[in-house]
Amino acid sequence: MRFKARAAIVFQFFTRWASSTITSSGTQGQLALPAAPAAPDAPPKLFAMGLLTNLLNPKIAALYLSLLPQFVDRQAGDVLGQTLVLGSLQLAASVAVTPPSW
Repeated sequence: MRFKARAAIVFQFFTRWASSTITSSGTQGQLALPAAPAAPDAPPKLFAMGLLTNLLNPKIAALYLSLLPQFVDRQAGDVLGQTLVLGSLQLAASVAVTPPSW
């Protein structure tokens, strides 16, 4: 069943791709493009979109949950404080290596 479903998807892709590039008369067709370019988004909106994307990224949470506890010393005191300091240091290093591009 899986093979049939994959084959159907591949078939649909190629038939739609072929029909969008070659017209019925056999000449090269043009793909539909928007009439005017879209207006660029405002920097605060772009920042909010990027922040939301990064906050909802489960890979980063998994990285922090697996990496940072190795460097936290329970006998040294405040575990949350140590974790926040380590996370802040990692964030500062990331910004220093890849500064914002605005």
